[in-house]
Amino acid sequence: MAAAASACTCYLLWPFFFSSKNNPIRRVRLDIIINSIMAGCVSITASCNNVTLFSSGVIGIISCIIYFSFRKLFIRLEIDDPLEASIIHGICGFWGTMAVGLFDNTSGLFFSGSWRQLGI
Repeated sequence: MAAAASACTCYLLWPFFFSSKNNPIRRVRLDIIINSIMAGCVSITASCNNVTLFSSGVIGIISCIIYFSFRKLFIRLEIDDPLEASIIHGICGFWGTMAVGLFDNTSGLFFSGSWRQLGI
């Protein structure tokens, strides 16, 4: 669910993130969709055994937004990462770890009201 939500978010948000007056991009590139799917998969890995279907969709949507934001930042800063592995595995992996503290069914902040799991 997280991968599918990330791919759909990628498809819907592409024109808002990467088109401009100088560079009107009308079609989504396949490599961006695949990287977005991988960002969703990496983000859900830490919490996959104990989140609801809705929570996994939200995690996937947020992972796509994080992937897009950092992709744009890396391009602006001219950081050479042709496969975008540091964004996908590093930054989206960090988001996935934080998502455990937020969306876990038994001890996450949104379900239990306790900050303990997020602190861990």
